[in-house]
Amino acid sequence: DNTSLFPNKNESITIPRLIESLKDITCIKIACGWSHSFVITDNGLVYGWGCGGSSRLGLGTDLDQLIPIQIPGLNNIQSMSCGYHHTMALDHDGQLYTWGGNDKGQLGHNNWKQQNIPKLNQSLSSNVITSISCGAFHSAAVTKQGKLYTWGYGEYGQLGLSLGDINDHNQPQLVMGLNGMNVMMVNCGGDYTVVVCKQFMV
Repeated sequence: DNTSLFPNKNESITIPRLIESLKDITCIKIACGWSHSFVITDNGLVYGWGCGGSSRLGLGTDLDQLIPIQIPGLNNIQSMSCGYHHTMALDHDGQLYTWGGNDKGQLGHNNWKQQNIPKLNQSLSSNVITSISCGAFHSAAVTKQGKLYTWGYGEYGQLGLSLGDINDHNQPQLVMGLNGMNVMMVNCGGDYTVVVCKQFMV
């Protein structure tokens, strides 16, 4: 599936090429999943394209998009992250929105259901989120207070929860092992998680 690589034709592109439909839009950030892509504009809007399976584009359908299309309901967005078939967006107020595939609970909505359009994560809505990241099937977020929350697929210990807890979790879990460490940033690989703390320890 090459729909996320170059949005005008369903073919592989071997050299960089301008996305014509975005050339008059000021794009300041990008995020890519397994086969879907997003850009954030200078005024906080979001455009997405690529594979639409599991509603990972947030358009309410599973249809693929060969050209960038604005994602309804997303405004004032500052950063995004994509997993295999789920997506997260963080707005400038520190509120987190998630959508797409949810078979491992990676959306954090306290259920296992696919979410077709962006939805506010209620479990974290009382926090100001400063950093987010998606793994293949898990998710992580850092609060302004320096706390780390993780959720989703846990089989390989990527959630960093209590010893022996390798269960999947469908709502954010506080990583107690990092309490007091003042986490600043999180980044997820496919099945692992890395953080930077205020003391600049990794």
